[in-house]
Amino acid sequence: MSEATIATVTAPLGRLVIILATILATGPLAIAAGGLPVAAPSRTEPVRFEQEILPFLAANCTACHNAKVREGGLMLDAVKAILAGGDSGAAVVAGKPTESLLFLRAAHRQEDFMPPADNKVGAKPLSPEQLGLLERWIAEGAAAGPATVRGPVAWKPLPRGFGGVVAVAMTDDGRKTAAARASFVELFDSTSGLRLASLVDPATAAGGTAADRAHLDAVSALAFTADGERLATGSFRTIKLWRRRAAARSAELPDTAAATSMAVAPNAAAFAVGMPDGRVHLCEAATGKIVRTLAVHAAPVAGLAFSADAATIHSAARDGTIASTRAADGVAVGRLVRPAGI
Repeated sequence: MSEATIATVTAPLGRLVIILATILATGPLAIAAGGLPVAAPSRTEPVRFEQEILPFLAANCTACHNAKVREGGLMLDAVKAILAGGDSGAAVVAGKPTESLLFLRAAHRQEDFMPPADNKVGAKPLSPEQLGLLERWIAEGAAAGPATVRGPVAWKPLPRGFGGVVAVAMTDDGRKTAAARASFVELFDSTSGLRLASLVDPATAAGGTAADRAHLDAVSALAFTADGERLATGSFRTIKLWRRRAAARSAELPDTAAATSMAVAPNAAAFAVGMPDGRVHLCEAATGKIVRTLAVHAAPVAGLAFSADAATIHSAARDGTIASTRAADGVAVGRLVRPAGI
């Protein structure tokens, strides 16, 4: 064969090679020459899906591949869904990373590359370390692994100074306002500013200390329902719903039709009723039963107040006398007479 003949034969072959290379590079399932770098993890323990794989899938993949938005029919938020795959078949072939579409497309070794460069959810290509974990996880069998076991939260007291109001809500009619301060929630009359109640959940008691809070952690969100009957409070990992207790008559006391004053003990376990003849009835709040009658004044009782520990009842009469009386036995512990009525 002459040199001229050889040249005639090799020239078409060269053009054929170039054409085939162009077709392979632009076809719908083209294999990228290098793809993204993959850093194999240097360790012996198995890769854990929930702790190591799911977080970066959630950050870069599941916005478009979840139960509601299933682009390509694919979900990537659980191992079962990943193995089931989508319109293009199984996303992962257990034990075979080089045959798993999830790895090939995430590593930019097969189109369509994931996540797309023009995505609108801020998804970014996986890092070499993440690709290495994904490759190792698939090679190890793509198992779900043990579920995360969440232990109890070790609650600690809130730091000093953490007492400012960080959330406020008002009923639609404007009559009541709720304010969150640290782990406490208080209700106020919007017009007068008077504090109506503090929300207390007995479950916040710890170490034998009586509960006096709404939540264990700081309350950061409040919202009333449209009718104002319920209030939602939000704190760390917790949302609580509170319902207003409807007013209902619990008891009716005898011999109090002409009562001139009344006061409720701070612990709401008892209340006192002042009478026109100067007597003070001490009553049990739960039943309305008169527990004790104290003969304190000689004129109508104009005002009553309990001490903070509910052990003493302070009373004032229209004749100018002010008295402090022990609730337990009716013994006077103090008395003041003013020249004018109270």
